Amino acid sequence: MVTPQDQFDRFEPEEQALHALFQRTAPEVTPTDIEALFAKSKTSRTRPQRVFSRRLVMTIRITVGTIIAAGVAALISLLVPSQTTAALNLADVQREVKATRTVTFTSNFVVNGESKHVTKHLILPPDRLRFETENGYTVIDFKTRKGMSVNTKDKTVEFSDTGQNPSQKNLYSLFRDLTKTLAEPLPAREIDGKHALGFVAALHGHEVSIWVDPETRLPIRVEQTHKEGGFTMETVTKDIVFDRPLDDSLFRLTAPAGYRAPLSNTPFKITFLAGSKLLPAPDDPSLAAPQVTPLSGIGTAQFGMTKEQILKLLGKPDREFIHGRSTYLSYSSRGFELAFLPPDHPRHGLSHVACLNEQAGPIQPIRKFNGKTDKGIGLGASQADVIKAYGPPDEAGAPRKNEVLGEEPHPTETPMDHVTIDYKGLGLSFDFFKDKVHRISIDAPGQAPAAK
Repeated sequence: MVTPQDQFDRFEPEEQALHALFQRTAPEVTPTDIEALFAKSKTSRTRPQRVFSRRLVMTIRITVGTIIAAGVAALISLLVPSQTTAALNLADVQREVKATRTVTFTSNFVVNGESKHVTKHLILPPDRLRFETENGYTVIDFKTRKGMSVNTKDKTVEFSDTGQNPSQKNLYSLFRDLTKTLAEPLPAREIDGKHALGFVAALHGHEVSIWVDPETRLPIRVEQTHKEGGFTMETVTKDIVFDRPLDDSLFRLTAPAGYRAPLSNTPFKITFLAGSKLLPAPDDPSLAAPQVTPLSGIGTAQFGMTKEQILKLLGKPDREFIHGRSTYLSYSSRGFELAFLPPDHPRHGLSHVACLNEQAGPIQPIRKFNGKTDKGIGLGASQADVIKAYGPPDEAGAPRKNEVLGEEPHPTETPMDHVTIDYKGLGLSFDFFKDKVHRISIDAPGQAPAAK
């Protein structure tokens, strides 16, 4: 499940909370005086011998926070050694970065040339991170599996459980894919008065440019650009400083004096039942690629069944979430997710099924759902295929770019490449990207479709 805070996602309240652990900062907080908290002594490091070396893309799952995370991940991925030697000796750059002990940087998310979100990041390997904006900050400690977000406007503090994902993998291999691609050289340029050498690489289908100081062999700027729906989104990671001493007080999970839990705070917990990797796909086709039947369920899992009943039928999931009073089972290795309402709810038990396309999440990837609906519709089908099978939809819509950014849409805006069509009588929804189904959702009878 991907991806921190997506109001356009149809079924991921747990994903919003998960993203919050990695990307969210609480609103309205005075920026921390980082300089005053830096340790006085210079941190030393041993350097190796110097040698040149489910929604905006595939549904609107990649929103502002997700795109920022992708740009940041391009920098973090440099901390992971790679077997590949590309232009500028990328492997040597990675070794230089890996030898550092801390890093701070700023990420700026820009839409059509207008800055939308600026975040300062502080990383103290291997377990601790801090994200700051002008309105708030979030601290994560993977060793203790805890996170904390502070809102000084409302004087609230929120604690979260980050689950059982190994801290080393959480921190340094969020986007390992970048290191698996060959890097192509870019013409040299001046950045903040410094001569910089660059290369371009691919990260999950997006182009990422990384600029390196030839003197230190360390990155000084990372740029990621994505164009869609008539607008350009760019994440710029800059002000990168390695080995700057960071005081422990920046990463303490201690509530400021006088702060309270927000009134809307709900319990949240994520458990990685298979670690950070996916489980092997079952040999049984009925489990690996189950049929999706509107008003009924998925495979042998029927709406209204309890979590315990479905675990006996489908086996072990990759992850389990608890968000408020609801429970979610993520069968990421099979490409689908299940939501359960509590026993005292009128529509208790299994209430929602989401079938997802393949994607690389910030914590755990998702395999493509290989099953089909009762009328033979699977991921990759066209709108014409769906309408031929199920008839005209009850509702259809395509978001416009301002809606994605949380703003009022302009009448002259061009709709984006994402379309959703709903069959309300069946509790069935299809999400399309570039006229290809990339998400199928069904709801229990008598239940309104999951909020968009």
